[in-house]
Amino acid sequence: MSHLSDRSTAKRAQLFDELKTELQVHTKIEEEIFYPAVRALRSKDARELVIEANEEHAIAKSLIKQISELEPDDETYKAKCKVLMDVVLHHAKEEEKHMFPEARASFSTDELKELGAKLEARKEYLMSGGLGESDSAEMDDEDETEKDEADIEAGTRGVEVELEEERGDGVDDEERGDGADDEGTYERAMS
Repeated sequence: MSHLSDRSTAKRAQLFDELKTELQVHTKIEEEIFYPAVRALRSKDARELVIEANEEHAIAKSLIKQISELEPDDETYKAKCKVLMDVVLHHAKEEEKHMFPEARASFSTDELKELGAKLEARKEYLMSGGLGESDSAEMDDEDETEKDEADIEAGTRGVEVELEEERGDGVDDEERGDGADDEGTYERAMS
């Protein structure tokens, strides 16, 4: 019986490590690329969606840190993993219901494709070893929060300027198109 318990504990640890890496990459590309682009839309709804999404990321990061500090056979390990799963699923549903439609309605098809390409390229880089110790430590070290917020804010300003330059002055949402032809670009980039 102990052999089965040891094997299931090892499997649990392996699965969590895989999940942790996926979530680190996912949150990083959203915070670096997607959220600044949505926030650059400057609508009240877009701003509120990004603020809420960042708060959900903070909760997930906190849970990941707590789980990382536990042994897989700890009595609270499974419960914390379940709560993490619930938070992540809620976050994904909120994005699908509110943030993605906001992006599709506000960005042109070309802008959505470019955004998807940037997300995919960054994800590939991070998954192929570009997620360094400092990136992993972000999940485990709250002291990085101020630096991260400054980096995100700087990224937001950069994306805002880039989008304004691409769109040009006086181009409204109808002239750009609603992006409905490219439904799922972001979702494909996140898979």
